[in-house]
Amino acid sequence: MILMTTLERRDDWLFFDLKPGTNTAQSFLHFIQLAARNGRIPPGSFVVWDNARIHDGNEIVDDVDGILAQCGALRVNLPTYSPEFNVCELVFAEIK
Repeated sequence: MILMTTLERRDDWLFFDLKPGTNTAQSFLHFIQLAARNGRIPPGSFVVWDNARIHDGNEIVDDVDGILAQCGALRVNLPTYSPEFNVCELVFAEIK
């Protein structure tokens, strides 16, 4: 599962993509493209980028930054080992 949440009080606070198999950098890029096409990355957004392996693919960083720039959003990198700063981790904890 790839998951995007928002801190804003909205009816559409959760956006996710379920797929079989392991997530990759390319599947993450596809998810960002899908979120952008569906208007889920509004202008002024900050996309929190944790240290998940799917975010490590240097080949997608420029593509993701380009998509975010078109949406009027910015990527924010979390420090290593800081899941408490990532809202998605709270959602995953509830799912587990």
